[in-house]
Amino acid sequence: STFRTHLCLTWASRTGLTAFWVDGRRSALQLYKPGHSIHPQGTALLGQDPDKHLGDFEAVQSFAGELTDLNMWDHALTGNQIKALYLNHAQRVPRGNVFDWRSIEYEIKGNVLVVQDD
Repeated sequence: STFRTHLCLTWASRTGLTAFWVDGRRSALQLYKPGHSIHPQGTALLGQDPDKHLGDFEAVQSFAGELTDLNMWDHALTGNQIKALYLNHAQRVPRGNVFDWRSIEYEIKGNVLVVQDD
């Protein structure tokens, strides 16, 4: 779609419970890697599908579109928190403690344009 979509993914490492939230509505729950942990000092790669760890990128696999308000927490948000974010009531939700869109530092590569979102 050419219209904005609010997308949220939740994953609880202990149980593996995972869900997609699209515009404030949750998908069916699924299990994904219960008991898995993510190690500190990792790298987050957005907008590209690497063919191997941090390398061998293909231009045809690049993300084309807009990305805004990226946040990540070290815990799964509640359904009410996700709905509040979707309804633009971010003041009701703690800022992302892994990524916080308002203070994130990023490196731009390729044909990327950063614009103010009014």
